[in-house]
Amino acid sequence: MAQRVGHSADGVFVMIVDEDKSHANFARGMLSSLNFHVIVYSSPVNALVFLENNAQDVAVVLAAVDMKQLSGFQFLEAARVKRQDLQVISK
Repeated sequence: MAQRVGHSADGVFVMIVDEDKSHANFARGMLSSLNFHVIVYSSPVNALVFLENNAQDVAVVLAAVDMKQLSGFQFLEAARVKRQDLQVISK
């Protein structure tokens, strides 16, 4: 059976993008406790660099709306260039 994008044999890959590290780490803890594989970026620019070559590995992105480098909406637009069907939830 083919593996679904953003999924491994033992879980779903979630990216958290938030310049507030305490918020990001809290979300990481919650999602990890639910068996999600989580990667956290405090820089939306660095997150986009990761997505450049790894977008197919990420099922969902949780992105803060109010960030200084890029707003959550700007991040969404740039991320969707890398993978159109990427699911992004802005908080």
